Formats: sequence, structure tokens, C-alpha cells
Amino acid sequence: MSKLQKFNHILFALLGSGIILFAAYGLILTAIRFYHDWTQPDDAPLSDQKVIELTQDNKFKQAVSFEQGYWAWTDIITLKDGTKKNVVSPYYIIPVSQATLENEMEMKARGFAQEPSMSRSYRTPWGKYNNVLIYNKSNNSIKKIFDQRLLVNNIDVRKYQEDYFAIIQTQSLSKEEKSDNPRLSDYYIYNFVSEKLTKFALPALDNITFITDENLPYFLLRGRIDFDENGKFDRYDPYRLFLWNYETYDVTPFPGDAFTDDLQKTLEGRYLKK
Repeated sequence: MSKLQKFNHILFALLGSGIILFAAYGLILTAIRFYHDWTQPDDAPLSDQKVIELTQDNKFKQAVSFEQGYWAWTDIITLKDGTKKNVVSPYYIIPVSQATLENEMEMKARGFAQEPSMSRSYRTPWGKYNNVLIYNKSNNSIKKIFDQRLLVNNIDVRKYQEDYFAIIQTQSLSKEEKSDNPRLSDYYIYNFVSEKLTKFALPALDNITFITDENLPYFLLRGRIDFDENGKFDRYDPYRLFLWNYETYDVTPFPGDAFTDDLQKTLEGRYLKK
């Protein structure tokens, strides 16, 4: 076999391997997108302004879609004989998302005039819901959490003291409210037993985390503040802690403005002898 023939064989082998790898990559990518398509909400709820425009023409563009639910929590209890048993909560959380229809549809008194055709998005991240349902198996009841239109980003079930509750992160669908800082979210707390929904009265914070360590006597919130007051939150801005009062639902700076101010002055060197 001549050198030219050997070269051609090697070249064709490399090209064949490249085609196979490219095809395999394409199949994997298609499978991932297909999985995302069927496991993630399709789109975020339309803005209030867009919905108003549609309703003026007696039309709508999105249909309610129910996501797979989950039990709020599971407790492990110790029986008299020393064995342990898993006890599932009586509350079942069902996120309510939305499917964006291929075409705008006329509003009807009941049902649909035709079978909705959905246009799916493959790149939509988790947490673009429009409401939350709570099913209580103890009394076979179901409750809708929100009455207003909003975007639900996250549902986080926590335990503090002996009570379970859900922290629900939301964003406004009004362009006017989002224009100041589109990254800011609102947070609600839902008590499963009392069925009470309360909105956190928080200052302007970004990247908020909730600290509910059973060993702490407090419920703490940690978030980034706009320290330089430039109208945005970035890596140059520091974090602050806030104390949430479980009984009054008040949120106050922790350990306090005076304490924080003293720490800042120490850091700046104001107490150094000159």
C-alpha cells in the first residue's frame, strides 16, 4: 500500500470518527433538550401590560399548567420500641405554571373552543410559576396561595421551632415595578397550620438566603445591600443580617445598626491613634 493510500485511509478514519462523535453529541443535546422540555415550565407568565392588551381584544395567550407536586416535608420519629419511622406531612405542594399557546385564543365562558397548541421553550430555567396550590390530606382540602398575578421563582419549605412553613420567592409582572431594579424579589411566608400568608417587609436586598438553624434562637436573613447607593447590586457591595420575629413577623437589622456602625468605624481605622 502506497503512502498516499495510507494517508487517505487515515484521513477517512478520522473523518468517520468525527462524524460519529458529532452525531452522538447531537443526540445527547437533543435528549437533554427533550428532558428539559417535559420537566420544566414552558415560559414565565406574561407581563401585566401584555395581558391587558390581550384582554382588550378578548384574547389570551397562556393556559394554566400543573407541575409535578411533592410532600412538604418528612419527619423521622422514634417509636416506643426504639425503632424509627418516617412520617410524611399532610401537605402536598403543587406549583402552578403556564403553557404559552402557539396562537392567541378567544376567551370563552367555559373550556376551549379548540385544542390548545403549545410552543415550548427549551432554555427556560426552573421556577417560572404563577401560583401555588396546597393540598391538605387531613381534611381533603386544597388552597390557592395567591390571588394576584405574579411570577413565583422558588418554594422553600423550612422548619423553625416546631412549625413548618414555606418561603415563597416572587417577582412582579408589572414593568413599572420592575424598572427600578429587575433583580429584586418579594418574599412571602406561608404557615401550613394557620394557613396564613405574610409578605416579608424587607429593605432593598439582593441574593437573599434564609438561615433557620435549629441551634439558633433566631430566624436570620442574609442579603446583599446597595452599600454605595449606585442603584445596583454587585460583588463590591457587602452583606447584612436581619432578624425575623416569628411572632410579629417584623424584620430588623441584626446585630443592629449601632453595632454594625461600630464595626465599620473599627475597620476604617477611625479609632486608631494618630
